[in-house]
Amino acid sequence: MCGICGIAGKREETQIRRMTGIMEHRGPDDEGFYIDDDISLGVKRLAIIDLKTGNQPIFNEKRDMVVILNGEIYNFKELRKELEERGHRFYTKTDTEVLIHAYEEFGFECLKHLRGMFSFAIYDKRKKILFLARDRIGIKPLYWTKIDNELIFASEIKAILEYERVKREPDLYSLSLYLMLQYVPSDLTMFRGIKKLRAGEFMVYREGNLKIKRYWNSSMGSDEKMDLNSAIEMTDKLLEESMRYHLISAVPVGIFLSGGLDSSAMVAYAERVSNGGIRTFTIGYGKEGQTYDERVPARVVAKIFGTEHTEIEMTSDAILQLPKIIYYMDEPIADLALLPLFILFNEARKSVKVIITGEGGDELFGGYPRYVLNKIDAFLDRFPEKMRLLFSIFAFIPFISQRNRRILKRLIRRIPDIRLKNLLWVSNFNDTELRSLLRVPPDGNPLEKLVKELDIGEFKTYLDEAMALDLRMWLVDDILMKVDKTSMANSVEARVPILDHRVVEFLSSLPSNFKIRGIRTKFLFKEVLKKVLPEEIIKRRKVAFRIPASEWLKREWLPLFKENLLDRPSSLLKEFFNVEYIKELFQNHISGVEDNSQKLFNLLCLDLWFKIYFERSSFNSPSF
Repeated sequence: MCGICGIAGKREETQIRRMTGIMEHRGPDDEGFYIDDDISLGVKRLAIIDLKTGNQPIFNEKRDMVVILNGEIYNFKELRKELEERGHRFYTKTDTEVLIHAYEEFGFECLKHLRGMFSFAIYDKRKKILFLARDRIGIKPLYWTKIDNELIFASEIKAILEYERVKREPDLYSLSLYLMLQYVPSDLTMFRGIKKLRAGEFMVYREGNLKIKRYWNSSMGSDEKMDLNSAIEMTDKLLEESMRYHLISAVPVGIFLSGGLDSSAMVAYAERVSNGGIRTFTIGYGKEGQTYDERVPARVVAKIFGTEHTEIEMTSDAILQLPKIIYYMDEPIADLALLPLFILFNEARKSVKVIITGEGGDELFGGYPRYVLNKIDAFLDRFPEKMRLLFSIFAFIPFISQRNRRILKRLIRRIPDIRLKNLLWVSNFNDTELRSLLRVPPDGNPLEKLVKELDIGEFKTYLDEAMALDLRMWLVDDILMKVDKTSMANSVEARVPILDHRVVEFLSSLPSNFKIRGIRTKFLFKEVLKKVLPEEIIKRRKVAFRIPASEWLKREWLPLFKENLLDRPSSLLKEFFNVEYIKELFQNHISGVEDNSQKLFNLLCLDLWFKIYFERSSFNSPSF
């Protein structure tokens, strides 16, 4: 794993060294540069494979092509063998060298031959072409901006901001989307003019001109002929195969274990294909967080498979790490899981350099309860509008919880656009709340504008569409982004075997009723896991990866939140936000009328981000 960056269109040795240096955390083991008349490339390396001779940049035999890579090409051994048979010579044992020869042999089509997680840059000196690409799923990030005839790119936005010609300006459309979704969807960022290369895309830059093309798409529910037993066998085979690839490493590997299905499956498959010696890590929260504390079930799984198990207890003091986390994130993501993830990686780094996680299980196997709501919504759409409104009476029954009341209201509301409805279901601030929060609200609903620009294909069922939307947006721009940034902040490589592209392609092709049977979520996954996990683990009730934020915000966290959002807010909050509405959020939360912990965390992340990146507060470096 590494941090890569570059400037095309100009020789900039001083600038590229500054850009590279600010990503020290992504690769403390080594750094390298390639500087020519119209190109400057830099890389910070975290050594995982071929520790001695795998330093970057790496060249082809003639040294007229050069590559820098962030990530791993898991099938590099098979590719190397094929390329050697075609006459290519290798001088290292690293996957990065395989990549440059694959490009030399196949051109842009080399992407079809790669199995892994990656973002990379290849400079072809003969053709004066810069070739950038991001892996199919979006596991590794890549940002870029264009100024006149110069292209600036990097693994992190903070590296791009080091380039002296880049201006720091917040993007107000992205800000509105962030408030609603808790993350900024690709290809946008919170910085005007700086873009993300989308998952499954590549860019070609030549003499001031750039083209972006999509090279991969997954299609949901396209294989109607597959029977359930065959699907179970193939899923098991693909997960085992993926785990074999993801355990390739010259350094120690660990697994984050929550006791839930996804992480327990990772431990089971790792045990099946390895020689043991697996390290596992679990986090808990003490008395206040007993609802979310999974140390006991994780302990059971660790004992079954004989792992070397480490338990960590997170306290309310973890919030003091948030400024540092926001610095590493580059832009705010209001996901409360940032805190336990950062702490887990910080602990894991003491004994391992690679961590395997279970990300992707909910999106691919149908694990979110809201997917069941999609089925209910499809059923309700059969009724006339007036009959559907009769269900609204249930939303006003006093003993129904705030959460269930909100769900009922969302089900009752008829919205023809399925994509918009799915985004509204998971929105943090809805359109009405956004207009109360902002002094000058946006023109129209930002989500409606976003939906018009989405291109994720056509689908047969509500559920297929919801899962495809999550795979393209929520998974990439929230879950995978926070995993990448919190892991690399601690110089640890995170790997996600469930998101191997062959696993994704196969699972995406299956009918939705394989994944959710009636109201039973993860039906197929549970059938598969009968091969590797005990029944009590499979039948255990799903517990979301959450923290006791609601309770902490009424006590321990309250002074810090109020200080930043009410007493000393950033100039952004002062100018654009309605302070009386924010006060109301606090009052309703403290009194127990509403659980506003997510909304207030959203605002705190935004406030800290602006202070760090625009007001240059003391949070603008890791040494707080």
